[in-house]
Amino acid sequence: MNLFPKGLSERITALLLKKDQAVMEMVYDRVRAVIEKKDVLEAECGNGLMISHCAASAASYTAADASESRLKAVKRKEAAANVFYIHAHADALPFADHTFDAVLLNHVLTFAPNDDAVLLEAGRLLKRDGILITLDYTKGEADLSETARLKLMDPVMILSSVLKEKDALRHLLLQNGWIPCEESVLDGTLPLVYTEWKKH
Repeated sequence: MNLFPKGLSERITALLLKKDQAVMEMVYDRVRAVIEKKDVLEAECGNGLMISHCAASAASYTAADASESRLKAVKRKEAAANVFYIHAHADALPFADHTFDAVLLNHVLTFAPNDDAVLLEAGRLLKRDGILITLDYTKGEADLSETARLKLMDPVMILSSVLKEKDALRHLLLQNGWIPCEESVLDGTLPLVYTEWKKH
């Protein structure tokens, strides 16, 4: 399901990535440390940026995405020996229970129409001591230059309209039986919440 008109999602992503590059470098550093030498699943890998910045640290890195064309595009640019690709939805992944040491949901909970099912699936796939990593923009005042505001305020406003409040995102995970181990709210274009979770 695409919430944005054709091309709009890419414009939003380009704006946020340019503005938030330093913030994302901190996130990549943390993710690399957490997944080092572990078997990792990234559900809905999107444009593959997490793969290109972090996958080399993992023992194995499985990238799943619901869009076959997006997955093929990422696979063409990111072909490391420890990275495996699978066409699948985040709420129905074809793996045995307790397969992964870490599951990464990078901006998935923002857009998933069935976030409870996504969290249930992540819990099923994680090993008993596994870690869930979530990264999501949350509602907040957009921090944009005046030029960017004039050029892209409509896309950012559209994005902001679908974002969850930080407390609502936290409540969603707590309600689904997750315990936060590490949480940071990063100062991006919009507030960016990075959290590591363990299952009850």
